[in-house]
Amino acid sequence: NNNRIELFQNFLQETRLGGEGSFQVTTDSQSSAPSGCVITGMSMGGSAFDNGDSLIYRPIQCYKNGTWYTVGQT
Repeated sequence: NNNRIELFQNFLQETRLGGEGSFQVTTDSQSSAPSGCVITGMSMGGSAFDNGDSLIYRPIQCYKNGTWYTVGQT
């Protein structure tokens, strides 16, 4: 019925993580993932954070009405 279809169009139907990205971190600095992304891993060159280490992130994506959207922060 059409009412049911209209109701479900207002809800997210699925979520997933998008493709990986990464950025280097430097000693004594503050870093964060881009808007709408989560940290999913790290690559460390040694036993402590130094200038060669990287954080890995992926964007959060949601499926609604037949389209995937990347979540952002406003």
